[in-house]
Amino acid sequence: MKQSAKLKSSAFLLLSFVMVFTAACSSKDNTGSGAQASASPSASAAASASASASPAAPAANPLGKYDPPINVSAVRIAQTSMKYENGDTIENNAWIKLYADKLGINLKYDWIVPDQAAYDQKMNITIASGALPDIMSVNATQFKDLSNNGQLADLTEAVNKFGSPKLKEVLNKDGGTALKASTVGGKLMALPVMPTPVDTVKLLWVRTDWLKKLNLPEPKTMQDVFAISDAFTNKDPDGNGKNDTFGLAITKDLYSNPGLTGFFNSYHAYPQIWVNDGSGNVVWGSIQPQMKTALTKLAEMYKNGQLDKEFGVKDGPKVDESLSSSKVGMMYGEMWMPLGGGITNGKKLDPNEEWASYPLPSIDDKAAQPGITFGVSNFYVVKKGAKNPEAAVKLMNLYLDIDGSLDKTVNETYGNKDGIEKWKYATINQVSVTNQDVHKNVSKALSDKDTSKFNASDKAIYDILVKFREDGNVSGWAYDHVFGPQSSQQLLVKYNEAKQILVTAFYGAPTPAMVAQMPALKKLELEEFTKIIMNASPPDAFDAFVANWKKLGGDDMTKEANDWVKSQK
Repeated sequence: MKQSAKLKSSAFLLLSFVMVFTAACSSKDNTGSGAQASASPSASAAASASASASPAAPAANPLGKYDPPINVSAVRIAQTSMKYENGDTIENNAWIKLYADKLGINLKYDWIVPDQAAYDQKMNITIASGALPDIMSVNATQFKDLSNNGQLADLTEAVNKFGSPKLKEVLNKDGGTALKASTVGGKLMALPVMPTPVDTVKLLWVRTDWLKKLNLPEPKTMQDVFAISDAFTNKDPDGNGKNDTFGLAITKDLYSNPGLTGFFNSYHAYPQIWVNDGSGNVVWGSIQPQMKTALTKLAEMYKNGQLDKEFGVKDGPKVDESLSSSKVGMMYGEMWMPLGGGITNGKKLDPNEEWASYPLPSIDDKAAQPGITFGVSNFYVVKKGAKNPEAAVKLMNLYLDIDGSLDKTVNETYGNKDGIEKWKYATINQVSVTNQDVHKNVSKALSDKDTSKFNASDKAIYDILVKFREDGNVSGWAYDHVFGPQSSQQLLVKYNEAKQILVTAFYGAPTPAMVAQMPALKKLELEEFTKIIMNASPPDAFDAFVANWKKLGGDDMTKEANDWVKSQK
């Protein structure tokens, strides 16, 4: 249950989250023709995407219709769970018809697969064969391979000339980082789906009704966290007279939700990302000394019964069972945690159950920084030699043009209707609204009652929160804890405004050593850290792990990561 739940933030995608969110959300993007990514570099292409068109490249109609119509090929994912109406299919639906009627683009799929794993495999085969469609979604490694082999069209002029003002605004929303990751040799070689990595920040979630019952203070320091964990384990917070609760919930994956990333961050340790070592070089966060200190403390907590003795074999759904049955009262997780099945089910069973999110406490007097990866969700690319490379730009323009509409007919036709997620039919999509934007707009409206500037995302969340204030329903309670005035999104806004989030220092496409060695080294890391936490290995085993990590390819990865970082300067 890899639940980073990288929430889709365009109006249609966020509306789907409003209506059908489940705790099984994956960190992978399975919408559209999605694949995963992050990649490589030059300011010139990034600048061109935001610049107004030059006299040499006069602005064209972003939604101009081809006459005569053109044929464009693509590939995609279409999950078996997708729903249709009136005989529609993934190849014949409102979006396909819109492309033809509005843009004069007859879109056909070369192939369609049901999930991300099949997509990645099929795309690798397609790349190897050279039989590329006109438009495709690729992950970072695929993007790098295609661009290195000269198989991609340069989209710099297409975006500069045909990109709508909205598209250029969205592509530059992060200050140009995603565009930089989509640029090779000064040329824009892809359209990135804009990331919202701040949503992956890990926060501390605590049962506040248990805090009050045991007369404990809210957590401000790690010493507070340790005291709360001990009390939740030994002072019968659920009042059943049994010693059957524990302090901190984690899964066997360690870094999923709930996980230990936030705990490590509180020790100024940053697992699974590249960080600056203070001398201008980057290092892998998982092998730094602060990790050993934190692991040693976790081993002590495990020995004292503050962690589930069986966490090593429990995935997310199993941990949800502990949450549902009120067996644990604290965890580190992302902003959406109240919407997960465990907390929601627990709240239904016990209406007095209350949770709150807190900033990461620190082990010392230095503020804790959440560490996150750079998360471009996927790259849309066009094959070299395609007759109309700007068609991909127009398709993205069109998505953004109707995204966020408050028109009921538009939303029901292209967004959501009776649980049918029609936005998933779009061949190309884009993230245009962040969850932080929605939080700020909705919180302001709850205060001043002015909804005149709402988009569809704002209205959907606002209606839920207003209803919650009227009837106190559990679903509304969960959304209030995520989007309301005193919510997890409020904490993320503060982190963002204070520039307190530590983003991985390396966000390029995986290097050769990373492709070859990273999966095995991550597996080794998980195994060795689990043994240390469960007291199957002593804390000093960390030192042997670090030595092995370096010898088994870690040093090669580190060198390549540093070479990439230096190339960006």
